[in-house]
Order: sequence, then structure tokens, then C-alpha cells
Amino acid sequence: MDSEKKLFLKNFIWNSLGTGINSFNSLFFLIIVTRVNDIQTAGIFSIAYATATILYTLAMYSGRLCQVTDIKNKIKDKKVKDIMSMPVLIKQDTNIYDSIVTMFLSDVGSIFIIDDSENLCGIVSRKDLLKATIGSADINKMPIGMIMTRTPNVITANKEDDVILATKKIIEHEVDSIPVVEINKEDTNHIKVIGRLSKTNITKLFLEIADN
Repeated sequence: MDSEKKLFLKNFIWNSLGTGINSFNSLFFLIIVTRVNDIQTAGIFSIAYATATILYTLAMYSGRLCQVTDIKNKIKDKKVKDIMSMPVLIKQDTNIYDSIVTMFLSDVGSIFIIDDSENLCGIVSRKDLLKATIGSADINKMPIGMIMTRTPNVITANKEDDVILATKKIIEHEVDSIPVVEINKEDTNHIKVIGRLSKTNITKLFLEIADN
């Protein structure tokens, strides 16, 4: 092998390492160089193959990027009404014991409390019920309305809200679920609970998108 070819091989090896060409491609190029007497022809082969490799990598990356964009668009297009579940409701005069039974039979992390006019007036979580049971109160007599978080402090969602917006509410306020409500335009004090959005609903959405 003459000095010109040796110099070419040396430069090629260092360039391969510098540009991140994998070992298989490097070996392929070296075979070309050692079998082709014309250095310029070997160089053309090398450049052509390297270009093809780069284009293939870019195509693969572009395809994956399109997949990510597609998933993002599918999530952005989803509304709360598309994934919400049925709410679990109890009256504010229901005692704590019955509230605990309702929660565990329904297998939910929180229950929404309504008044006699079926307006949302509060929410109670497992933590709230746990605190009540380890206290000295008689849970068979104390109404759930005594320990619930009241409506001014209850985070809600609208059925037309984007899922992303509602998810941010759940994360930011560190709650298990939020009520989906419908507010009477003529009487804003009338807040009807029409659904429930939980972490489980959101997880099912991601699983559905991933399966498809």
C-alpha cells in the first residue's frame, strides 16, 4: 500500500470517529479503499455511503418526530368530556361512616358533596376520612359536611376544557380527581356535577393512544 493510500486511511479513520460513523460503516469503507486502486474513486464511494447513512438517520429521526407530534396532537384534541367518568355523589348530611362505605364500594379516591338542591358544595378525600376516623368524633353521627373541603376551595373543570389544562390542575393542586361541572349561566351559584376526571382517566387516555 503506497503512502498516499496510507494517509487516506489514516485520515478516514479519524474522520469516522469524529463524525460518529458506526464501526460497521467504517469497516465497509475500509474494504472499499483497500480494494479500489484509485483513491478518488474510493473517496467518492466513501462520501456516497456516508451521505446515505446520514440521510437514513435523518429519515428515521424525522419519522420518530412525526410520531411524537402525532401523539401530542391527539392529546391536544381531547376534551374533558371525552374521557371523564361518572361522579360519585353524596349529600352533605350523610354521616362519615356511610361516606367511608360509599368511597370504598365505589373504589374512588374522593367523593363530591352536594346540597339539597344538588349543587356542588364540597369534596372529601381518603385523607379527610382517615383524619376523622382517628379523632374522637362519632363517625356514625357527624355529617360529612363538617369535614369536607368547601366549594370556594374546590378545583373544578368544564367538560369543554382541554385534557392538558385539566391535567395541569390535578398536578398543581396535588389531588386525586376533580369534579367536572356545569354552571348555570343565569344563576352562577347553581353548580351541577356532571362528571369526574381522575388520574386513572388520564392514564387510560395515554394507554389508548399508545395502543393505537
